[in-house]
This record gives sequence, structure tokens and C-alpha cells, in this order.
Amino acid sequence: MKETKKIHCFFNAPYLGGAERSFINQATDLKKISLEKNLDYEFNFIIPFFKYPGEDKSLEELILSKGFRRQQILYFAYHSTFYSLGRSQLEKGPLSLFFLFLKIPLLIYSYLWSVQSLNRLNKTDADIWWIGGNKIGPLVFFLSFFKAYKGRLIWHFRDYLSLKDLFSWCWKFFSFFSSCSLEFIGNSYDVSRSIKKALPAKAKSWTLYNPVGEISYSPSASQKDKNFILSTASMFAPWKGIHFLVQFACLFEKSLKEIGISEFHIYGDEIYKTTGDHFGYKDQLNAILKKYKCDFVKFKGLKSPSHIFSNSDLFIHSSLRPEPFGRVVVESYRSGTPLISTALGGAGELIEENISALTFLPYDYHGLLSCIETACSQERFSLIQKGRAKGDSIEQEYYTQLDAIFIFS
Repeated sequence: MKETKKIHCFFNAPYLGGAERSFINQATDLKKISLEKNLDYEFNFIIPFFKYPGEDKSLEELILSKGFRRQQILYFAYHSTFYSLGRSQLEKGPLSLFFLFLKIPLLIYSYLWSVQSLNRLNKTDADIWWIGGNKIGPLVFFLSFFKAYKGRLIWHFRDYLSLKDLFSWCWKFFSFFSSCSLEFIGNSYDVSRSIKKALPAKAKSWTLYNPVGEISYSPSASQKDKNFILSTASMFAPWKGIHFLVQFACLFEKSLKEIGISEFHIYGDEIYKTTGDHFGYKDQLNAILKKYKCDFVKFKGLKSPSHIFSNSDLFIHSSLRPEPFGRVVVESYRSGTPLISTALGGAGELIEENISALTFLPYDYHGLLSCIETACSQERFSLIQKGRAKGDSIEQEYYTQLDAIFIFS
């Protein structure tokens, strides 16, 4: 007879971004592993909404495409005031905190309103509550306290946890009164270290890499007459370094074309509707293109990873600050696309410098140009082969981590 466990997966946002895609793939992999080990894990996907349930159809469609049923997808109303609170507002200094202080009554109201909406689902009968991000955590945490939840509460951080972070304060407060098992997951060893510094020592900490998902291995050939497509993909936020890449492409268009780059494609968009440093960032990027009158750079919008990497010959990962994980790094390896990266933070764990990927320093135009020249030469074959080998070892480690957290614990 199969052992049955129920898992509630609480989503951070109603939009399909990299974090949400990873969350769905992890649940899919865990379901598959459990069946192989004669276990039966039942999942519910609990998703917030602002306007109406299922406002981003792509999120629901991806869940259904993985073999889950529509009855397993549940929605609750999330107050936009609390959701729109960004970490950058908490870390900008005294003036920003002063204006935030004036909003405290509204924030408290929106927080309690969202908790009550979540409570109406009446879904507490699960062995594991798996929290898929930083923003949703405080809501689920309060609900676990209110419901005297006795199972495993696993908060999965997909970003660094700052000591100044409002959510770490919430966690510390509730941890002293919670009756459930408190556990954390960081999506890299670097993130896990930041969690251990900020949160209670008594809580168990794990590391779980992000999965790649379904991407086919299809490296492009290196030919003299080849017109290479250079690409990048990310949510639109300043720390992702897209403005640096746009300006680089405009300034070095002639040199890039001489190397063999025909176009530079940028995939992504402003996904998360929150306030902060990234507000209006897309307009800033378009302003740069307008200033240089550059048609070499093409914005391609939101596309699936399979589409992105099947239409890319070289890929740039340009984060300007430590990256929690860097899912595109592993996707590049899996697809056979030579990778160029700043290799900061968790992304650095995934890269063997100048072996599996080429690296450059943030804002180093000439260093990036040199990497692109190398990746367009015969060296690209070595990058493809060694990148694939590195990707395979990362995937093996990911499944070992998944087993340790959910199967053997």
C-alpha cells in the first residue's frame, strides 16, 4: 500500500516568471520520484490573484501541462498594497522608511485582509506547506499560527534574505510561537548561507537547486558564413544588467557584426507588478535604443525557455549583483548554447570559469566583447561539451537534494 502525503504549494505571485516555472517543475519532479518509490504525493497549487482568478493563463496552463488537474489549482485574493511592497523600499534609507511608516495602517489592513482571503480556502489538511517565495511567506506563516498547523512548514527562498528584510522579522517573531516544524530552503548554497545568518538557529535549512525543465540539446554549428544570434533573457530589473547590455550593443554594434553577430535578442518583460527600482525600467531601455537609433537590438517579449535557446547561438547572463541561482545558466548548458556570465553569487556555484562558461566583470564592455569573440571561435565547441557535462552534474545534485528534503525526511 502506498504512503500518501498531501502538499500545498503556495505561490508568490499570479504571474509566470522564472521562480514560478521552477516551483512547478520541482513539484512535477517530486510527484514522479514519489511514484517511483511507491509513494503517493498529492499536490494543491494555491495561487494569489489581484483582479480575478487565473488572470495569467500561462501559469495555470503550465501546471495543467505537467499532468495535474484543474481541481488541484486554488486561488485566493491578494491585496495589491501588501504585494507591491518591495525590498528596495525597505533598504533605501531613513526617508523611504519614513514614508513607509505613514503607510503602516494600510499595510496592516491589506496584510490581514489577504490572510483572511487565504483562510477562506479552508485548506489546512496537508502534511507539508511549501511556501514558494519571499512575499507569500508572512501570510502563510500567520495562517499556520492561527490554525495551529502541526505539519512541516517549508519556506523556499528564491532570493537573498537581508537582515533588514521585513520578512525576516516576521519569521523570527512567529518562530517563537509556531507549533509546526520550521524549515527553510535556499535555491543555492549562497542563499542558504544568507538564511542561516538572518533566521533562527533552531530551524532546519536545506539547499535545492532550480530544475531545468524540458529543454532539448540542439547546439548550433560554427561556420564562417554563420550569422550568430546573441541573446539574453530575464525579468526586467536594473540589477539584471539589461541596460548595460543594451548600451553595450549600441556602442559596439560594428565590432559585434564583424565578429559574426547579426542581432541581439532580449527576452523578458516587466513581470512582477511591484514598486521599487525596476518601476518604469522598460521605458528606460527603450530610451537608450532611441538615443542611439539602434535597430541591432530586438525586444522579443516573453517566450518559453525552449523557444529562447533554440533561437540563440550565444547567451549572456549579466546580473550586476549576486544572483540567487541563475536558472538560465543551467538552461544554457542543457541546450548546448555557449554561456557568458558575470558569475556572481549562486550563479558562480554553477560555473567553472573559462571551462563550462566564459566570465566577465559587471560593466566591463571590452571584457564582454573579448568573451563574445572567443565564443564565436572554435572554442565554442569546447564550451558546449564542457557546459553539457557541468549541467549533468548539477542535475544529479538537484535530484539528490530533492530526495533528501521530501523523500527521506
